[in-house]
Amino acid sequence: MPFLLIGYSDASQEGEARETVKQLCKTAMDLAASDPGKVVDWEDISDYGPNFDQSYFDGKTFWNEEVQTDIDTIVPGLASNRLDIDAERIDDLYETVAERVPFAWPKVTNLENCEIRAAMCCWVSDRQANDDNGNCKTPYDTSCADADPSANTELCAVDYAKSDATSSSYVDDGISLFPYNDEGPVHCHGMAWRYVYICTSQQFLICCISSLHLVFTES
Repeated sequence: MPFLLIGYSDASQEGEARETVKQLCKTAMDLAASDPGKVVDWEDISDYGPNFDQSYFDGKTFWNEEVQTDIDTIVPGLASNRLDIDAERIDDLYETVAERVPFAWPKVTNLENCEIRAAMCCWVSDRQANDDNGNCKTPYDTSCADADPSANTELCAVDYAKSDATSSSYVDDGISLFPYNDEGPVHCHGMAWRYVYICTSQQFLICCISSLHLVFTES
């Protein structure tokens, strides 16, 4: 019986066993999050500084906006604005460090409150050609300048009062409504978690890292 591994021998004690496991996990996550040797500072993720990090989560920066081009190139014959080069740090971190150690909480206004224990990142453009995740095609300059992502989300409304008007939407209040699919194609990935302590134990950061990796692999 698996309960024996955590000190319970009676099947009627399943509730107590589950609570014990939950507390063991919480303790392990808290210890990992508080150990400087086991946590990567968020400042080391992008390595571009706090202003860049804030702008990224606001939907800006070249990580969110650049599209590959053959026109504005530095090296003749070699395309520029390539995310697999300009944002290769994301893939390096995702495939190595992110699979072994947690990351410190991002110091951005978008993630200051996790009261509802849910988060979602959305994209309204496709910048990766020929990946069957939108209509971006090659050549980039003629077939990907304003491409749409593969839609997996119905966006009904946006409440601007819930965003940071100083850096994100720049609007203090108001609601935008999108009836009859007026929002156009929107592609989103999100997650929710059950326990409040998970938020303070860094596990929510899988969403942040995933958002960065999706920019690298799917945008």
